[in-house]
Amino acid sequence: MSTTAAKAPATATAAAATVAPTTAAPATAAPTTAGGAALPAPPGGSQQLQQATSNGAAYWRYSVTGTPAAQVVSDYQSGLQSWGYSVQDQGGNGGGWGKWGGSGAGLTAQKGGTHVSVQAGGQSGGPTYFEVCQGPSSQAVNDCENASDGPQDSNSGGS
Repeated sequence: MSTTAAKAPATATAAAATVAPTTAAPATAAPTTAGGAALPAPPGGSQQLQQATSNGAAYWRYSVTGTPAAQVVSDYQSGLQSWGYSVQDQGGNGGGWGKWGGSGAGLTAQKGGTHVSVQAGGQSGGPTYFEVCQGPSSQAVNDCENASDGPQDSNSGGS
């Protein structure tokens, strides 16, 4: 596996997810889609674990140590609202995708035709894993579950 810089994926129209796993590189910049739509930067110290595109949605998976799931989601909520997004749903027990999201916290937000979902969770005493998905519809964002079911889904040790 080669080391790649943390960068956002290009938006794709393919039905299947194109997974581009990365090694755990520091997340230094806010992700953006090919269309130029930006998202708030992940919390300091976050490491990007995966990026993918599916059905026109862009997906990122991160881990961070020392920041609880609720704080990750709260940070995204503040950032998204300051950029004009309307938060539709937020709180505990976020659905998450695969083993990476968990039941910690989550939110969905919308600005015009752009939809965003953030799901965060993790085991007690371990890192917080969180996933961010941005797409042109709520269905495209819901389909990010397909991107989460990557090749590492069967192990319990992370990347």
